[in-house]
Amino acid sequence: MSWNVYFRVVRDRPLEPAELDTLARHSRNIHRSLHDFDLVLATADDGDTTVAHGHAERYYDPDDAELRKLLNAISQLRGMVEGATVEVWDDFELIGWSGDTQKFDFMGQSDVRRFPLPALSESRRRVSDLPDDHEFGPDAWTARPVLVPAPDRGEGAPTLHMPEPPSFRVLADGWRRQLSVQGWLHNPHGVLAHVQGLTVVLRDDNAMAVDVLDLPLHQPAAELQFVHGKLDVAPGSLGVARQADVTVDYRIEVRQPVARVALDPGVVPPLDEHYRLPLRGVSVPVAGGPLPLTVQVNAWHGHRHRGFIQVLVELQPEFVPGDLSAQVRALCRDDTGMAMGAGEVHVEFPTDGSAVVGSISIDLPRSRIAHVRSIDLDLEATRTVRVRLGRYALGSGT
Repeated sequence: MSWNVYFRVVRDRPLEPAELDTLARHSRNIHRSLHDFDLVLATADDGDTTVAHGHAERYYDPDDAELRKLLNAISQLRGMVEGATVEVWDDFELIGWSGDTQKFDFMGQSDVRRFPLPALSESRRRVSDLPDDHEFGPDAWTARPVLVPAPDRGEGAPTLHMPEPPSFRVLADGWRRQLSVQGWLHNPHGVLAHVQGLTVVLRDDNAMAVDVLDLPLHQPAAELQFVHGKLDVAPGSLGVARQADVTVDYRIEVRQPVARVALDPGVVPPLDEHYRLPLRGVSVPVAGGPLPLTVQVNAWHGHRHRGFIQVLVELQPEFVPGDLSAQVRALCRDDTGMAMGAGEVHVEFPTDGSAVVGSISIDLPRSRIAHVRSIDLDLEATRTVRVRLGRYALGSGT
């Protein structure tokens, strides 16, 4: 004789992600030995107060050992979800709650009237249809900054930063989970920055890293730029994530003046007697750019078969440069401001922040060297930077 047992978990508010995980683990554990115990979970609010339910059909045999396992599994649902009620109904109205054994048992009467069970839908999923490692992360998180002391590396050049915490949201795409990240980047450089990627490190409540998520980005960042993307993430990582470190990779290309040297017009070097003589001059202040640099310039007259001016420029960054390289250019002018000759040199800055020295040679006829009255120096730099935008505590959204 066929016999149907129906059971459900009822509550007037939807299940939280942690409660969904608890019910899913319970269903998987029982399902390994009792295949007809398979909970259907309400993964989204559809207006029905039945947040979980199940159904088993078997031959009527009150002495069946598996039936006892089924009743024990249903009994364990009580107290598993805060504020929820567990109800059971069977075809013969034999099953009820026993106050003596604190279990559902054959009491000869049912505690509730017959109830309908909701159908499967996009918002109601059978646990056995989910991957074995599937967990329910929070749909959305609130994020607040966490103070993480940074090592003292002196004054730095301005870097991209987030004026407010980013927003995080978990998206379901079939059986995949994606972490949506979006926020505003502030670019104080005064030049266009090319954002190349974001990295999100998820951490647990002990601040231990549990996952690293890389989001390639290829977009320019003006003064204030909105960035967003979706990162594939394991459901298990979402279940334990309590903090997130956000790091950005970007590149800036800067052209800025670095020095101007006015030469003493009363010095005419005797190049026939000396191979190389120092040029006497005075540095003239110039307006700087987004890269703060201390500059020292030393210049020389010289000759081989033709004349030349050699400029030695020493650039000391007032920040940790990271991956910084530049073309340093020198331009000689006469007393009318007319260009007389130019040269350039490529320099790579040491990553420890120490100075770099470049040598620029500008070929000029010997007869014209005495007409040089100033040397202008500028640089065109490419700087690739990886900067941590902050660490954020993750809380369940509302």
